[in-house]
Amino acid sequence: MRRRTVIKKKLVLKALDRTLGDVTESCRVCGIGKTQFYEWLKVDPEFAAEVEVVYGTTQKLKRAALIVLAEQGNATAILKMNAIERGQQESK
Repeated sequence: MRRRTVIKKKLVLKALDRTLGDVTESCRVCGIGKTQFYEWLKVDPEFAAEVEVVYGTTQKLKRAALIVLAEQGNATAILKMNAIERGQQESK
């Protein structure tokens, strides 16, 4: 694998962490297309595993933030928490 590709993948992983898993924003700040990101996911199991770790961490952070907002009476957060509890996927 080319050194430049390895560096880009590491940058994307850091960006994913900073953007709480936002692929579009992460790709934009790293100067790659989403198509390239998804190609890497498909062909590089190591990269895919690292992305899953980032997603797991960011999902926990998002859920914690929703809980705090719901406890403060934020209606949107309450609705999202209810949807999650019913097993529905979050929409962006």
